[in-house]
Amino acid sequence: MRKKDVQRAQIKEKREEYRNQGLRVGFTSGVFDLLHRGHIDYLQAAKRECDILIVAVNSDDSVRALRAIHAPYSQRQIDVLSSKPWK
Repeated sequence: MRKKDVQRAQIKEKREEYRNQGLRVGFTSGVFDLLHRGHIDYLQAAKRECDILIVAVNSDDSVRALRAIHAPYSQRQIDVLSSKPWK
């Protein structure tokens, strides 16, 4: 099984766990290679629509395919996206 498939299975399992608790689960994805205020505003708005927001971050490979440039994520960007819950 590919790593990506395992991650999807884990996300589905977690999503069902939250739903079984009566929580509304939202999902969004995107390219956050250059994290800016617009991303923060978008994620905060998305979080207001649900109890739990799952954010999928495109891989460096998919970013290169979408944009045809190399734009790796910085550790700071990963830290910001995985920090305390969005309000």
